[in-house]
Parts: sequence; C-alpha cells; structure tokens
Amino acid sequence: MTTREPGGITHSPISKGFITRRAVALITGQTLNSATNDLHTARMILRELPGIYSALERGQISWLMARAVADATATLPAWARVQVDQAMVTGRVTSSEATAWR
Repeated sequence: MTTREPGGITHSPISKGFITRRAVALITGQTLNSATNDLHTARMILRELPGIYSALERGQISWLMARAVADATATLPAWARVQVDQAMVTGRVTSSEATAWR
C-alpha cells in the first residue's frame, strides 16, 4: 500500500521506514545498522516499558540506562517486562539489578 503526501509524492511503508532509519543514522552520525537497532529499542521502550519511557522523557534516567533495561528484558515474557518496568519506576529495583536478570 502506498500513501500520497501533499505535492503528489508517494511512499510505500518500506521506503518510509528506510528513509527514517537513514535520516536517524545521518543526524546521529551512526551507521544504518546502529540507527535501526536504536529505533527498534526506542519502539520497544515506548510500547512495552511505559514507566521507563516516562522516566526517560522526564530526564530521570539516561538513554544508556533505558537501552540497558530494554536489552536486558527483551527475552523476558511480556508479564515479566511489566514487572521490571513497574519495579524500576517504584524504586524497588535498580538498573544494575534489572540488567542482571538476563
């Protein structure tokens, strides 16, 4: 399926994703692969770790800490990720403990 933007420009979802990854790579000075990984991690944080996302947005934690928690919990079942997210937000677990759960 393609989408039409003002000015008659059409994009397929695949090309839009590639353009986004390429733009992130260029802006951040990363390789395309690194930018793709960061975008994947950002989507995971946004969708599956809402407490971590809120803390990141408020500046309470760094991107490195958020990414470490996302990486450490990526292989956990969804219910366990929710528990880690809630425990970190309430202060019941530290980031070093969360990353040790892998």
